[in-house]
Amino acid sequence: MSDPEQVDCELSCRQLLLHFYSSEINTHGRVLIGFAALMFTILTVRVSLFNHSPLATWQLFIFYGFVFAVALTMFYLLFRLVGYGILANATIHAPRVQELKQKNSSLVYPLVYDIKEFVVRNDNKILFLFPIEYFFVFGNTSKQRYGFLISFGFSIISAFLVYLLLEV
Repeated sequence: MSDPEQVDCELSCRQLLLHFYSSEINTHGRVLIGFAALMFTILTVRVSLFNHSPLATWQLFIFYGFVFAVALTMFYLLFRLVGYGILANATIHAPRVQELKQKNSSLVYPLVYDIKEFVVRNDNKILFLFPIEYFFVFGNTSKQRYGFLISFGFSIISAFLVYLLLEV
């Protein structure tokens, strides 16, 4: 593949990746807004309907279970939303892919690999703390369980704060 053909192919691959990332950002944002509305609905029902009478232990368990589940989903979606933003930024700023090894090979995989390496090399982290690999699968090894555990921790903290606000 000649150099101008490779540049055109790389630009079209970058456009496709940016389109995919913007679609994922849009989808994650919409779902996040929906879960935020669900969280406010759950809290409003608790405060308005059950504020005057104490709840049984099993009712509190169910209520805070819902709060925890919604918070877990919201944090995980939020971290992935930020991660897709980082990947979109890297797609724009990553250097050009080196010469292709084979004449007919696809440029998508080397481009995605180079973008991932660009993100790791520049030490781009979600909220300045968490590596992006915790929320996405890169290559053969998956560290996604760490992202789930981080979201789990934030969800426990947020459910506890809701408990302190409503029950104490």
